[in-house]
Amino acid sequence: MPAKNRFASSNTPFTFPAKNSNIDFSKQRGAMYIESIAIRNFRCFGNTPVSILLKPGTNAFVGTNGAGKTAALEALKRLFSSNSTDRQIRRSDVHFGPGEDALTLDRREFVIDVLFGFETAETEVSPVFNDLFFNAADHSMKVRIMLEGVYEKSESIEDNI
Repeated sequence: MPAKNRFASSNTPFTFPAKNSNIDFSKQRGAMYIESIAIRNFRCFGNTPVSILLKPGTNAFVGTNGAGKTAALEALKRLFSSNSTDRQIRRSDVHFGPGEDALTLDRREFVIDVLFGFETAETEVSPVFNDLFFNAADHSMKVRIMLEGVYEKSESIEDNI
């Protein structure tokens, strides 16, 4: 099964407004921000999902070498980069634990799961998102974008991802 972006938010194509469309940004709804990133079996992140919680505004990743700062940013790049090469999953993106490598591991599932929140008390959210979900814990609307993939060892020079 190839890696795929699964946008839980919309099946409707989105078109950007024309360059000179005179959009009044003062009337735009609250900002959308990344609320959490959950990563499993991607680079240094193992089979136990790791959740990184973010807040609206500016966030910083601080940690020792090998803590996963770059891996977390690379995970976001796999989902959101405008460059198609940056969105490709590579064998080096698959987590191999102690004693594992591309020769000994037959199959591994990996997940990058990003949850978006909205900085607004309003219940109205942009019509771009047709399939929002409601979080009963904090009474808010959310959007989830998830990349799920499977690494499978292959007899060819390139494995299947």
